[in-house]
Amino acid sequence: MVRVKVCGITSIEDARFAAKCGADEIGLNFYPKSPRYISADTAAAIAECITGSVTLVGVFVNADKREISETAKRCGLDAVQLHGDETLEFALDIAHHNGLRVIKACEAKQAMPILAKLGNDGISILIDAPAMGSYGGTGSVSDWNLAEKAAASFDHIYLAGGLGPNNVANAIRKVWPFCVDACSKLESIKGKKDPEKVAAFIEAAKNVL
Repeated sequence: MVRVKVCGITSIEDARFAAKCGADEIGLNFYPKSPRYISADTAAAIAECITGSVTLVGVFVNADKREISETAKRCGLDAVQLHGDETLEFALDIAHHNGLRVIKACEAKQAMPILAKLGNDGISILIDAPAMGSYGGTGSVSDWNLAEKAAASFDHIYLAGGLGPNNVANAIRKVWPFCVDACSKLESIKGKKDPEKVAAFIEAAKNVL
């Protein structure tokens, strides 16, 4: 079964609801320019209320290694998502020196070249839509054809970019990624999740055969 990540969580209420609905991973955004940004204090409070097997992923954009390391420890993060212009070498360094799973975001056209360099170093790849002046959360759909090629050759591909309750099943059947990741399509307003959309998205993703 494909895993489900709900990204851009900003409150304990939204985190608890996503976990209750069956989310496997929750994304917490530490990029100050994002409308979904949360402080380390808020993230730590969210982490305290989430139990069980839910993976907490911290999303960073062009942050330095010290900030990432300190935030991960303070907030009890299980994984780090690098969603900026970080190099693969930077990502590998974060993984090797912090004992964290690292997810490197990229456009679909960049995935195969990155995978060719990556080999078996254990970093996951998140395929998102083109940035268009913003680092994720735009609601634009990524290239599923290229994502399908990447997922066929690599076990840990996350698929993001414009996914919501209405298209996630088709995306899974096309790409068969390790995990689907949604943010803006699950919101009532930026930074606030819509419970009905969250529940519908997780249900749709989990019921694909």
